[in-house]
Formats: sequence, C-alpha cells, structure tokens
Amino acid sequence: MSYIDEIGRVRKRVKARARADWPVFIPDHHQGFIDLETFEANQKRLAQNTRPRPHHSSGAVREGSALLQGIVACGSCGRRLKVHYSGRYSAPGYHCAGKTIVNGRGEYCLNVGGCQIDAAVAAAFLAALAPAGLEASLKAAEQLEADHETTLAQFRRDVERARYGAQRAERRYRAVDPDNRLVARGLEAEWENALRELKAAEAELARRERAKPLVLTREQRDSLIALGQDLNTVWSAPTTTDRDRKELLRTRSKKSS
Repeated sequence: MSYIDEIGRVRKRVKARARADWPVFIPDHHQGFIDLETFEANQKRLAQNTRPRPHHSSGAVREGSALLQGIVACGSCGRRLKVHYSGRYSAPGYHCAGKTIVNGRGEYCLNVGGCQIDAAVAAAFLAALAPAGLEASLKAAEQLEADHETTLAQFRRDVERARYGAQRAERRYRAVDPDNRLVARGLEAEWENALRELKAAEAELARRERAKPLVLTREQRDSLIALGQDLNTVWSAPTTTDRDRKELLRTRSKKSS
C-alpha cells in the first residue's frame, strides 16, 4: 500500500468532534484578529448561507423579485418553499416538491403564484413598522434595557461579595503564624479558592455587560419615528431594489423569531 493510500485511509477515519467533546479548549489564549464571539457569529452565518437546513429559514439573500425567498415554509410538510418565475414578466411563484414520490416523480404539496402573497406580506410588514408599531417596539426596547440594568446590578453585587470574601481570606492568611504550617496551608487554599470565585464573578459580569442591548438616543428615536411615516415611500421607491426589500424583511423576521 502506498503512502498516499495510507493517508486516505487515515482521513476517512478522522471525524470532526463537537467542541463540547474536545479534551482541551482555551479561549483567548492568543490575541486574534477578531474576538471569539465575532468568529462564532461569522461561522454560524456562513453555515446558514451555505448549508441551510430543510425546515429552517436561512440562506443568503439572492437575486429575484420573490419577496419571501428563503423564509417561507410549506403548511403541509414544513419544508422550505422553492421559488420559480413564469410568464413574460417573470412573475414569482412558490412551490413545494414534498416528500411523496409518485411514479418516480415528486408530488407537489402546493404550487402557488407569489404576487398576491408578496403584496399581502409587504402590507403587513409596513403596517408593523408604522409609527404606532415603532413606538411599541421602542417602548419594549426601553423595558429590555431597564431589565438588563436590574440584572447587571445583581451581578455587580456578586462581584462585590466575591471581592470582600477574597480580601477577608487574604487578611486571615497574612495574620496566621507562619510556623503553624498546617493552618497556613489551609488558609492559603481558602484564599486561592476565593480568588477563583472573584475571577469567575468578574468574568460573568463582563460577559453580561458586553451583551448589553443597544440604547437609542433621543435623536435616534425621533429619526426612527419619522422614518415610519415615510416607510411606504421608501419601500416603493425605484431606488429600492428587490434585494433591499428582502434584506429588510429578513431582518425583521430574524428579530421576531
């Protein structure tokens, strides 16, 4: 057997393991070009774009006027609907080949035109982003910020308790007679354990603070409300492309899911 054949056999036996099964994983061991959270978000987005799962709304936005491309599912089998275009003006339509095979061919669950469906979805989308809808969304965002601050206050108290515990353990260790080695070793272990708890509490607080929701300024809030009044004009403007509309709709659907 050649060396190349042996390499091929080894590669076939090698399987990717989930991160939870890795024997060693040390995040932030070296400084990277991007942080770990950004890297994982990029990997997740790439996986969704290149390998969209059958029953999930994912995949990159592509060209074409079908507004619901990639985010609409079949009501019968739950599979993601495929897009087709027909007629002189390439009117969009949606169909589902289903899972049933009849005479060697797939039996469609449905096959419908997309013009009226897209129009109805666009109307509902614009209504949700009308000034009243935006006002409700902004109030919900403000409540989310208030809840987050309450949670952060609790974690800050945890850090203060852990810091006090570490300082108390240090004082006890430094006050002990060095000749009493047994007691000194016990107090040293207690101090080290308190320092680990403090480090863990500080790391959790830092993680929570990084996850802080975006806070809008008064100027940004007023701009959003004003945008809601002109959104119909923006949506129908000749400069707004089909890709722009699909990106807007997809952004809304991701936040709602």
